[in-house]
Amino acid sequence: MYRGPYTGPAAGRVALTVASLLILAGGAGWGQHRVRQRARNDLANGLQSLVATTANGVATLLDQHRRTALAWSRAQALRDIVWEIAAVEGPPLHSGRVAREELRALLGPAIEGHGFADFELTRADGRSLAGRTPHGARVPLPPEFVARVLAQGSAVSLPIAWEDEGSDLKLVLFAASVVFGAQGEPLALLSFRIDPARELYPILARAWFGATGDAYAFDRTGRAMTPVRFMDGLVAARVVDDTVRDRLAFPLLDPGIDVMALPTPAWEPGRRPLTRAVAAAIEGASGVDVEGYRDYRGVQVLGAWTWVPALGMGFVVEIDDWEALASSRETLLILFGTAGLAGLLVVLLSWDAGVRLRVEAQLKRALEKVLAGHLPICASCKNIRNTEGEWIQLESYVSDATDAEFSHSICPTCRDRLYGEFLKD
Repeated sequence: MYRGPYTGPAAGRVALTVASLLILAGGAGWGQHRVRQRARNDLANGLQSLVATTANGVATLLDQHRRTALAWSRAQALRDIVWEIAAVEGPPLHSGRVAREELRALLGPAIEGHGFADFELTRADGRSLAGRTPHGARVPLPPEFVARVLAQGSAVSLPIAWEDEGSDLKLVLFAASVVFGAQGEPLALLSFRIDPARELYPILARAWFGATGDAYAFDRTGRAMTPVRFMDGLVAARVVDDTVRDRLAFPLLDPGIDVMALPTPAWEPGRRPLTRAVAAAIEGASGVDVEGYRDYRGVQVLGAWTWVPALGMGFVVEIDDWEALASSRETLLILFGTAGLAGLLVVLLSWDAGVRLRVEAQLKRALEKVLAGHLPICASCKNIRNTEGEWIQLESYVSDATDAEFSHSICPTCRDRLYGEFLKD
């Protein structure tokens, strides 16, 4: 007996649909984890590479200047002039005038060729012996820097705050070397003044990538030695006073809140810790954080840091987390959108299959109802008696009970029986 197509229980179809959706959800969750992990790994590698490149660029530049100072301090012509200047007692700027003019003429090409702002010739005790101009402003060398130069033979200073004759505070760097006499005795210190705005700052600014990328250098106390990208915003938010001194001596503290979003400062700088990146770098560690931490604005950022002992400087490269993870968010939207469409397709296909199976089941039941039980049929004409007692043709009975329609033809047996004698002729 024909039983129609296998339909299975409705619960089985529901279970299949749910299982399919769970598989899609699991796949989307796994994909989300993979996308986020891949994005963070790429960010970590990129940030570490960028901070290392930045630090190496600064270290290479300053070491070149140190080597230049060292090479000039060993030049015999310069040593002869310096010996003559240093041997003269008396007011440092008024004795040995001819020798000083010769020194300026000798070092002029070095200053122009290497982009130095000036040169200084000083005694070990810090007294000035000569400069590029006879009466130019002199920058006193910090005693700790002088001691380091005497101990190492040559060195580069950290940025030094200096107020020139025009009362304009600025930062300067020095590349210095000891000038030794014929007996190996130190005669003086030759130092070239470096303008960080011309030499140092551009290297850091090249790492200001995207809309929020930031890079800066700092000393062991956690104070910035190069401009930070969002200083104007801090000044506008009245977190930092709009003075040269405050801009140059900016402490890289974690405010604990987003100070850029506040109408007025609501935090006390003296009681706040250094940012995570700066504190870790000062401890001598290089690292990266792509989970997020607050920067000097209190904004959530991802960043990498390193410390360069030879320079006594640390470096940080950061980017706001919303920008850093923007590409992964777009990928996740595409992933979940695709998973959502796939889930909708599964539901639609399941619904369509359910509808088809229900229709087939209804047709089967209708056919069984029509043909069920014993049908009274005439043994001769094959008419069928309906429930009202009327005898009707088989075709009419089936057509009335179902949607079936009949087309008439004649089988070979009936054709021979009815028309055989005509066909023989």
